[in-house]
Amino acid sequence: MELKEQTTDCTQGRNLMELGISPSTASLGNKNGFPTWTIGDLIDLLPNVIDASTADKKHYKQRINQRYGGTWDVIYQKRGIGYDYLVCISSKKLIDSLYECLVWLNKNGYMDIGDGIYKKK
Repeated sequence: MELKEQTTDCTQGRNLMELGISPSTASLGNKNGFPTWTIGDLIDLLPNVIDASTADKKHYKQRINQRYGGTWDVIYQKRGIGYDYLVCISSKKLIDSLYECLVWLNKNGYMDIGDGIYKKK
């Protein structure tokens, strides 16, 4: 995997800053004036668990996997057996799936409540 496939591009970097993500969470220097996040940085920013706060007390656990053919999925799946997903983001590049998942969380009103758990605002 080439380095450019392991880091955010300028547009993604700008968008992450606009979402309120601190540039101090990016482990690499600036690329054209914008911080550069790595795959590891984005994984660290994503919650381990999302508390959907519904009547049935659903909690969704993070899962990252590569499917046959190379597509990367970032999934938040209900604990237990089955395919009860809150969200499933897929892309050919892992960095893009991670980035899109952060954008989705923000646009859908989820916020960090500590200990790697996100909850709807």
